[in-house]
Amino acid sequence: MKKRKWQGQIVAELLKNYQKREPRCRHFLECGGCSMQDFDYEDQLVVKAKKVGELINSKIKIENSNIKIHSNKEWEYRTRMDFVVNKDGMGLRRKRSFDKVVNLEECYLVDNRVLQLCRKVYQAGLKIGLEPYDLKTHVGEWRYISVRVNENGELMLILITKKWVDDKIEKLVNEIFVLNNDSEDEIKVKSVYQLINDGLADVNFGEIKKFWGEEFLEYTICNIQYAIKPNTFFQNNISVVKELVDKIVDNVEKDDVVLDLYCGVGTLSLPVARKCQRVWGIELMSESIELAKKNAEDNDIKNIKFEVGDVTGNVGEYKALIKEGGFNVLLLDPPRNGLDKAVEVIMDCEFEKIIYMSCNPLSLVKDLAVLTQKWKIEEVTLWDLYPQTPHVECLVVMKKNI
Repeated sequence: MKKRKWQGQIVAELLKNYQKREPRCRHFLECGGCSMQDFDYEDQLVVKAKKVGELINSKIKIENSNIKIHSNKEWEYRTRMDFVVNKDGMGLRRKRSFDKVVNLEECYLVDNRVLQLCRKVYQAGLKIGLEPYDLKTHVGEWRYISVRVNENGELMLILITKKWVDDKIEKLVNEIFVLNNDSEDEIKVKSVYQLINDGLADVNFGEIKKFWGEEFLEYTICNIQYAIKPNTFFQNNISVVKELVDKIVDNVEKDDVVLDLYCGVGTLSLPVARKCQRVWGIELMSESIELAKKNAEDNDIKNIKFEVGDVTGNVGEYKALIKEGGFNVLLLDPPRNGLDKAVEVIMDCEFEKIIYMSCNPLSLVKDLAVLTQKWKIEEVTLWDLYPQTPHVECLVVMKKNI
């Protein structure tokens, strides 16, 4: 089953068994940013938990099928937004369309001050002469306005273009100083970056050039400060992520030696390291490892080591290292396609406990079908990082069969 089809089942369940409500956003019927805000939030949570439970039990029988789902606020939860720049406006893709954009006047997934600042930046960019990019004709230069905003209302502004347009961006940065006056009620722009995507793929990352401001944007989770850059993967919905990280730390003991195979910038590794004996984090992206090392140093966490490595592509290289490392706990937060060939390494190891965090229930279930041959599922919890959408984060705690 494809992920989109499975997510469609969540919406179908709501349509079949639950009463609709009036959507809060005027753009809901045409905008592809969310698909469930015309149902009560509590009903959304019930259906997500039900469908994930059915999915897991269709492949693996778990003793406790009453899966708890954790949530926080249902609106203004996103700490990253990627607004498409188009000749018709600035906003998100239109439903069932790859090249049309809904010009957003409101969006309740993000702090309204962030949206309104981006709208002003868009208008200022047009006046300066930045030409919106057309996905069909590939004409134009301005693809996205992306933002990262932390819990203190501090913002990193990222302008994604097809080519270097330094003179225009410089003029736009000067306009941003005027647009953003740093009053107490304003979002505080901490930095402006230009990113170049000169390919045909519609992606919002690329080669980086910092134009103005601070190099990093910082977030705080569980009393740990994390520095990120424009291309850095970092969890959205920080308010729920904080609770999720607490849950992971609760499942680690002080004598544990932990291996984190997809460590990123140390989002999970660093809080765990403060409680356990030591941690080794491996991550494919070298920029993330550089930031992970910086985050460990900035937080004075010394019992942790980070290394660049591809545990999926170079399975054999890590087998011996992992088996000889004395690790008794495995921490996993893989990309959407799951563990892939890394499951071969894991099955050849003797971890006492596996803590598996997944953004894709379909790949999670595929991996669990293998892992449960050696480890027993102790607990499954869900974390609603993306209210008003069918997306849901899963956390599975497993212990070795005796």
